Amino acid sequence: MTWNQRDREIILHIGMPKTGSTAIQTALANYDRNGTRYARLGDCNHSIALDAIFGDGRGQEANRRVNFLGQTASEEETARAHYSLLLESELAMERKRLILSGEVLSSFDGAGIQALWERLSAASGSLRVIGYVRDPMSFASAIIQQCVKGRGTRLQRAVKYRDNFKAFQTIFGSDAFKLKAYDLSRFPQGSVVADFAAEFGLEHVDLGTQENPAGSLDSIRLLNLLRVRLPVLVGHPGLAKGWIRLYVWLQSAIPGPKFRLPDELAASFCSRAEIDWLHDSFGIDFRDAPVPETPLPGAVLESRIEQFLLDGVDDLRDELRAAMADTGIAFNMTDDTGTLVARAYNHFLFLDPVIEYDDACVIRDVAVQLKNRARPVPDLVDSVCTLARRLLPDEVALRDPANDPASDLDQSAVPQDWSHIFWQRPWSFRPLFDKLDPGRMVAFFAGDGAHAGRAAELAHEVVAIAATADVSANARARLESVANVTCRTANEKYLPECDEGTVDSLFSYDCLVQMPETNLDTFLAETAQVLRDGGLALLHHSNFLFDDTVAMHDRPHGRASMSAARLAEMANRHGFEVIAQQVIPWGTVTGLDCLSLVERRPRGNDTRLATSDRPSG
Repeated sequence: MTWNQRDREIILHIGMPKTGSTAIQTALANYDRNGTRYARLGDCNHSIALDAIFGDGRGQEANRRVNFLGQTASEEETARAHYSLLLESELAMERKRLILSGEVLSSFDGAGIQALWERLSAASGSLRVIGYVRDPMSFASAIIQQCVKGRGTRLQRAVKYRDNFKAFQTIFGSDAFKLKAYDLSRFPQGSVVADFAAEFGLEHVDLGTQENPAGSLDSIRLLNLLRVRLPVLVGHPGLAKGWIRLYVWLQSAIPGPKFRLPDELAASFCSRAEIDWLHDSFGIDFRDAPVPETPLPGAVLESRIEQFLLDGVDDLRDELRAAMADTGIAFNMTDDTGTLVARAYNHFLFLDPVIEYDDACVIRDVAVQLKNRARPVPDLVDSVCTLARRLLPDEVALRDPANDPASDLDQSAVPQDWSHIFWQRPWSFRPLFDKLDPGRMVAFFAGDGAHAGRAAELAHEVVAIAATADVSANARARLESVANVTCRTANEKYLPECDEGTVDSLFSYDCLVQMPETNLDTFLAETAQVLRDGGLALLHHSNFLFDDTVAMHDRPHGRASMSAARLAEMANRHGFEVIAQQVIPWGTVTGLDCLSLVERRPRGNDTRLATSDRPSG
């Protein structure tokens, strides 16, 4: 009998967060028996794949990959295509049932859910959606613990059952959508995995995977203390590994009552209207939760939670010191509680004898950021700096400004510590720079001209054009001494003395970010004129839109008002195709800047405006 995919049933598990999703996914990761298969989409948690295909690609994991691991826009598109192929491969298999699971789905907007339904309904005659919901009081404690463990910058997260589930109910249909209260006391064998298996008649499912246990109140308070003092550690996996080891150790080393928010705080995580909607729509009754008629405002609630987490933490000093002594973690008797936790983190960071070169570069950058913090953690700074020096080659080793003879020199004569982020491959800039033709390259620069000098090491010929006439004499002399560099200064034109079509590539780092839109528009027009057909330009520009009334000194890092979308529109108008755009953080501001790689269209297809004289400003 010929197999018909319309006879297949697809089961979609959508979370919500903190309801044992990881346990379900881990238990079913290799499940493929009796006609039922758990999809293989690269990870047992399908959140990343499904978010890339049907969502906005900015779920928690996707956001981490872009902002902290340097994933480019083209790599995002490649990942989307990859995950789409994996899904199509799964849908092509002859199975009676296919299971998909990702808690990110409960945060999809209506458009994402509609796209998901359209694809799955075309490959199945029966769709079933299941989700678990946690009562607001226990959810509040669980999500705050998760925020601390995940080094989140904000703590308060409201419970919004309606936002999470109403669109699924509407698009997939009420008959196809089932919600269950997450209550381990009512599940078979006290396990959400067992309940899920029973719900769909799955046999021989490994029930050994348990939900993540709650840590003790004191262990969470200690971890939170370091989270507050050292938020820079968010994101990088090499540093996060030490953080997770610290969390696991604290759970066992600092026992005590399980973490739980006071009822007066947890009660404000939800509104009475949300609880009533859940009961009326799905019969799940959380109406006995002591939710106030007027919950605390978000900012007030977050402030009180932060205070609750910090209360009494200094009293844990002796207990933490004893636990560190038992584990063999060195400390000083004069250390305060925060320094003790930092030392414990150092211990677990150093457990790996070998760290990859790329990780070492990132650790070095973290050390630089730590040195620049208003209130650094001295011992942690020293340890991370030591680790960076030990792992990095001499030519990129971290400078200590206090002991570096170069710090007494004219700083325009030496590259600054931050310049490595533009040229080391772990960072976002270098992979895009390597796509440029190294023939005749224009470097449009400001400041010390370090980037033009680095480009000269990689290109055959560099035309270094200073954005303003106040470039230091040292910088100009250094560049003019390089055989393959020609120095010029912008005047009535941004790109003077460059004939039409004679430049193979152009780049500008840390120079266009403060350029007003009208000036940037003219710069693009001149760039289109001097580049040859097919030539590439790599532009580092602002990705932050401001109202005209916001003064420059009130804008983060003095950025001009610009966005990736606006730059793409301007570039297209001037005869470019956008090859890649990558939004990047700058300092502590997520998404502040963007790298745009654009290609000059053949002049026969040129739709750009004529180049105008350079505007003032």
